[in-house]
Amino acid sequence: MIRCELVTPSSSADPIWNEWRQIETNTPESQRLFSADWHRVWAETWGATGKWTGQVQLVAARDENNQLQGVLFLGRPRVGPLTVRAMGGHDVPHRGIQAVHGQEEAVGSAIGQFVAGWHWLLLQLGPIRRSSRADQAMIEQLQQKCAFLQQRGSREEISLLAPDSFEEYRSEVLGGKFFRKIGYYERRMARAGRVDIRHYRQPTDDEIAQMICDLDTIEAASWMTTRGTGVPRFTNPDLRHFWTEMSSEYLSPNDHIDCWVMSLHDKPVSFCFTLNDGQTRYVIANQYDNDVKDHRTGSTLYRYMIEDGIERGIRRFEFGDGDLHYKSLWGAEVRDYSDTWLAIPNRVAGFAASLLPGRSPEAPAAEITQTTPNPGRQAPATTET
Repeated sequence: MIRCELVTPSSSADPIWNEWRQIETNTPESQRLFSADWHRVWAETWGATGKWTGQVQLVAARDENNQLQGVLFLGRPRVGPLTVRAMGGHDVPHRGIQAVHGQEEAVGSAIGQFVAGWHWLLLQLGPIRRSSRADQAMIEQLQQKCAFLQQRGSREEISLLAPDSFEEYRSEVLGGKFFRKIGYYERRMARAGRVDIRHYRQPTDDEIAQMICDLDTIEAASWMTTRGTGVPRFTNPDLRHFWTEMSSEYLSPNDHIDCWVMSLHDKPVSFCFTLNDGQTRYVIANQYDNDVKDHRTGSTLYRYMIEDGIERGIRRFEFGDGDLHYKSLWGAEVRDYSDTWLAIPNRVAGFAASLLPGRSPEAPAAEITQTTPNPGRQAPATTET
């Protein structure tokens, strides 16, 4: 029997963080990167800036022996006086419940019942993956018990399932023609001047500072900022702080970082920033200076990144959403979907929302689920610490 309680950590030394750390090795590999310290550092940096207030709460799921079995991490966005909670943590690659292996459905169901009976006015969930058994069990409970639930959006998750050797990948996935083209672009770049490619793995604090500075420089000269479109990762001062602290406190000590930075005449011009977790590598950002656009530096770094990963036992490369055509050249396909949801546990507010049009402009009609008010439901027993 799983029961849930709402925990508000008093500090970074609160016992709940250590409890969470103790279950991480017993959770599915796809969840381990997004662990206690990932969320704690986020709460102390990016989660306390911009639209976030820095206030966080954890829905802790425990068994009959009071042992922690799973956690849903929630932050509080800045939306005035409304009582709103949202899944916290960096939204790329995804968010969601971390649960002990074998307890995913039980934990997700218990958390779904708990939050459906809470007093929050609004609850924003996502992006959560459809392949996550815990998150989908939570959504199923919300569909049954929540006053109002609406899917707000959906995105494709593109990934490559790699073979056991790079030689096999090169011949059977890339093909000779495309691989020769990658080599041509690298040789042409070399003719433009002195080229250096630096691979950061478990960087020191000084190396992290240099790496983040280089990523900022490249991103500032990329199409993302010159066109005013896209989502910056490193030019935003608050995000630079987040990635610096996250890299120093959590990612680098646990060997989660692999980053390639290409320089031309000592000027950083292209990068590929990735995070590793077991046999999975998440490609967080791949960017280039507009001055080297014609040299296809991204292809060169992708080649280094994938070859390194395969040789080290990486078998799944997650590219997020975006341009499938380009990523399909590397053998990537749409293999999952992530959804965002809006839940209104409050019965009065849920009834009012149910009277509004049920279509969200952010998602196709077929992907929207809306429930009617359920005045007969009972709130679960809660313990707040």
